[in-house]
Amino acid sequence: MQVYATPMRRMGVALPRKEISRSEGVRGDVRVTCVMDSEMGRATNTAEIVAGPGMQEHPLPALRDARLSGMSTVGFVLTGFETVDGRAYAQSWWCRL
Repeated sequence: MQVYATPMRRMGVALPRKEISRSEGVRGDVRVTCVMDSEMGRATNTAEIVAGPGMQEHPLPALRDARLSGMSTVGFVLTGFETVDGRAYAQSWWCRL
Protein backbone atom coordinates (compact mmCIF):
# COMPACT_ATOMS: atom_id res chain seq x y z
CA MET A 1 0.00 0.00 0.00
CA GLN A 2 1.50 3.35 -1.06
CA VAL A 3 1.64 5.76 1.90
CA TYR A 4 3.46 8.74 3.31
CA ALA A 5 4.99 7.40 6.55
CA THR A 6 6.03 9.86 9.24
CA PRO A 7 8.05 8.65 12.25
CA MET A 8 6.44 9.90 15.46
CA ARG A 9 9.48 9.49 17.74
CA ARG A 10 13.19 10.27 17.69
CA MET A 11 15.41 7.86 19.65
CA GLY A 12 12.28 6.68 21.49
CA VAL A 13 11.12 10.17 22.53
CA ALA A 14 7.75 11.39 21.21
CA LEU A 15 7.95 14.31 18.77
CA PRO A 16 5.67 17.35 19.18
CA ARG A 17 2.38 17.02 17.25
CA LYS A 18 3.19 20.16 15.24
CA GLU A 19 6.45 18.67 14.02
CA ILE A 20 4.72 15.42 13.05
CA SER A 21 1.88 17.18 11.20
CA ARG A 22 4.30 19.46 9.30
CA SER A 23 6.45 16.56 8.13
CA GLU A 24 6.01 15.47 4.53
CA GLY A 25 6.88 11.90 5.49
CA VAL A 26 8.58 9.21 3.48
CA ARG A 27 6.68 8.00 0.43
CA GLY A 28 6.80 4.30 -0.25
CA ASP A 29 5.06 0.97 -0.14
CA VAL A 30 4.39 -0.15 3.45
CA ARG A 31 4.62 -3.91 3.90
CA VAL A 32 3.95 -5.86 7.08
CA THR A 33 5.08 -9.49 7.20
CA CYS A 34 5.71 -12.10 9.86
CA VAL A 35 9.38 -13.10 9.67
CA MET A 36 11.78 -15.18 11.72
CA ASP A 37 14.10 -12.66 13.36
CA SER A 38 17.51 -14.20 14.10
CA GLU A 39 18.50 -11.41 16.53
CA MET A 40 15.34 -11.89 18.58
CA GLY A 41 15.27 -15.66 18.17
CA ARG A 42 11.56 -15.68 17.34
CA ALA A 43 8.99 -14.69 14.76
CA THR A 44 7.93 -11.06 14.68
CA ASN A 45 5.66 -8.85 12.60
CA THR A 46 7.95 -6.48 10.73
CA ALA A 47 6.86 -3.34 8.89
CA GLU A 48 9.06 -1.89 6.17
CA ILE A 49 8.82 1.00 3.77
CA VAL A 50 9.86 -0.21 0.33
CA ALA A 51 10.96 2.76 -1.73
CA GLY A 52 10.08 3.32 -5.34
CA PRO A 53 12.48 3.91 -8.24
CA GLY A 54 15.06 6.62 -7.58
CA MET A 55 14.71 6.46 -3.78
CA GLN A 56 17.04 4.99 -1.19
CA GLU A 57 16.42 1.31 -0.56
CA HIS A 58 15.25 1.49 3.08
CA PRO A 59 14.35 5.09 3.93
CA LEU A 60 13.26 4.14 7.50
CA PRO A 61 14.56 1.44 9.84
CA ALA A 62 12.26 -1.59 9.96
CA LEU A 63 9.55 -1.51 12.62
CA ARG A 64 9.70 -4.77 14.60
CA ASP A 65 6.84 -6.25 16.65
CA ALA A 66 4.68 -3.99 14.49
CA ARG A 67 1.00 -3.68 15.32
CA LEU A 68 -1.85 -1.48 14.22
CA SER A 69 -2.50 0.97 17.04
CA GLY A 70 -4.99 3.32 15.37
CA MET A 71 -6.93 3.79 12.15
CA SER A 72 -9.22 6.41 10.64
CA THR A 73 -10.49 7.39 7.21
CA VAL A 74 -7.31 9.37 6.43
CA GLY A 75 -4.63 7.03 7.74
CA PHE A 76 -3.36 4.64 10.37
CA VAL A 77 -0.60 4.29 12.97
CA LEU A 78 1.78 1.34 13.22
CA THR A 79 3.63 0.93 16.52
CA GLY A 80 6.62 -1.20 17.47
CA PHE A 81 10.34 -0.65 17.90
CA GLU A 82 13.26 0.10 15.63
CA THR A 83 16.92 -0.82 16.03
CA VAL A 84 19.45 1.96 15.44
CA ASP A 85 23.17 1.33 16.01
CA GLY A 86 22.38 -1.84 17.96
CA ARG A 87 19.90 -0.17 20.31
CA ALA A 88 16.13 -0.66 20.31
CA TYR A 89 13.84 2.39 20.51
CA ALA A 90 10.06 2.69 20.64
CA GLN A 91 8.69 3.99 17.34
CA SER A 92 5.37 4.70 15.65
CA TRP A 93 4.67 5.60 12.05
CA TRP A 94 1.76 7.80 11.03
CA CYS A 95 0.82 6.41 7.62
CA ARG A 96 -1.50 8.35 5.34
CA LEU A 97 -2.60 7.80 1.78
